[in-house]
Amino acid sequence: MTTTSHRVSIYLGNEMEVKKQLGLLFGEDLSPDDRETLVEEYIKTIVRPFSRYHIHKLGWDKFKEKTLNLELVLDWIKKNGWNEVHKWGK
Repeated sequence: MTTTSHRVSIYLGNEMEVKKQLGLLFGEDLSPDDRETLVEEYIKTIVRPFSRYHIHKLGWDKFKEKTLNLELVLDWIKKNGWNEVHKWGK
């Protein structure tokens, strides 16, 4: 995830586990999807809103200090729901 001049890493895990977790979240079988589709249609769909929300709430300096991973992103979605994801994904 990048800003105009900064980067922060979000650890997602190995590709098979990511496909499994995102498949459960989206209710789809992501096994056959290629990496580009996985990133563009699924990962960015949840990581961008998660990042925007937390940068807005915490500020960039506090956000970049956090240890970020797929579990945190998924927990945020489960806690806040898809409406919040869509709100921050625009």
